[in-house]
Amino acid sequence: MATAKAPDRLYPFRIIRQGLQIVLTRPLQLFGLAGIAVFVATGLDMLAARLIASSDLANILGFVIQASGSAMAAVAVTRVVLAQADGRELGVAEAYRAAGPAALRVFGASLLVSIGVLIGFVLFVVPGLWLATLWIVAVPAAIVEDLPPLSAVRRSSQLTRGNRWPALVLVILSVAVGTGLGLLLALLISIPVGWFAGPEAVETATGYTHFGQVLESVGVAVQVVLSSTFAALTWHRLREIWRGAGHRAAASAA
Repeated sequence: MATAKAPDRLYPFRIIRQGLQIVLTRPLQLFGLAGIAVFVATGLDMLAARLIASSDLANILGFVIQASGSAMAAVAVTRVVLAQADGRELGVAEAYRAAGPAALRVFGASLLVSIGVLIGFVLFVVPGLWLATLWIVAVPAAIVEDLPPLSAVRRSSQLTRGNRWPALVLVILSVAVGTGLGLLLALLISIPVGWFAGPEAVETATGYTHFGQVLESVGVAVQVVLSSTFAALTWHRLREIWRGAGHRAAASAA
C-alpha cells in the first residue's frame, strides 16, 4: 500500500545558510546594488536638509527619501537573489529594470507591514511577531508578482499557510543575523574612527554628522541586503511548496 507523502516544509536554517552563501559569494554585486540606492538617498537627504529651512519638513522629506532608497535597493537585491536561486545571472541594469513602480509597491508594503507589526508589538509583543510571520514575504511578492501592498500581504498570508511555525523561526533568525552583522560592521568602522577622530566625528549633541549619516547608511545597506536575501529565498521556497500542493490536489481530483 502506498504511503502518503509528507507535506513540503520550510526549513529556516536552510534558508539562512543559503542566503549567507549567496551574500558571501557575490558581496560586491549585492552590496554595490544596495549601496547605490541607499547612498544616493543619503546624499539627497543631506541636500534637502541644507535647502529646506523647516527642520520638520526636512525630516519628513528625508524619511521619504531614505525609505524610497531602501525600497529601490530591496528591488535590485531581490531580483538578483531570485535569479541566482533559479540558476541565472542578472546585471545591474536588469536588477534595476522598472525599479520605480516596484519600489512604490515595496514602499507601500513595507509601510503596511511596519505599522501592523508595530501595533502588534504594542499589544503584548506576540501579535507583532505573528503578523511579521504572516507577512514575511510581502515585499518579494510585491516585487515579483506585481502586487499592490494589500494584495502583497494577503499573498504572503496565503503562501505561509501550513508553514507558519517555521516562518516564525525564520523571522527571529533573520532579525538576529541581520542585526548582529549590522552592529558588528558598525563597530568595526566606528571604533577606529572614535579612537583617531573622537566620537564627535560620528555624532554630536544635535545629531549625526555627515560621516555619521554615511556610517548609518552602511548599516542600512547591510540590513537591506540580508533581509531582502532571506525574504526572497523564503518567497521562492514557499511558492515551490504552494505550487507542489496545487499540482498534488489537481492530480488527486483527476
